Amino acid sequence: MLRFYSHILLRRSGPPPWLSSERVRKGIKGILLRDRSDEELRRLRHEMRAMREWMREEWELLLRAIDGVKASGDLSIHYQLLERKDALLRLCITWNKELESAAAGMASEIVVEVEGNIGNEVGGDYISSDEEESQLDEEEFDVGLLEQMDTLQVGDEEDI
Repeated sequence: MLRFYSHILLRRSGPPPWLSSERVRKGIKGILLRDRSDEELRRLRHEMRAMREWMREEWELLLRAIDGVKASGDLSIHYQLLERKDALLRLCITWNKELESAAAGMASEIVVEVEGNIGNEVGGDYISSDEEESQLDEEEFDVGLLEQMDTLQVGDEEDI
């Protein structure tokens, strides 16, 4: 068995490039780093999709619950659902701010609705006890994000 490997070892004049060349070692490290980065990016895209899906489902269920409670006339539950809606809107906007750098806003259709509806509920003039907390300042709501979302191509959204 040693004879088989000995002729291979005798042909080489020196150590292999990955062992002797600093440039080759740096190249290998760079490739490994790129591979890890690509893997992490895929994982983050998956997590972002999961967040968007969760937000969309939560929003739709909350709107259905509010409509159902409005019909029944139970004001205590209606108030709790409106508080939950405000909290969900704030969360959505926070996520949008954080994800803006990735050019992928969370649940953009919700943000569009938020722009017109925050602090003002259909079927009544609902304004929370702390008016400043429940209404968005123009500084908090990033209109540029919506413009950025409009400029995204359909193919880009599937990659995110």
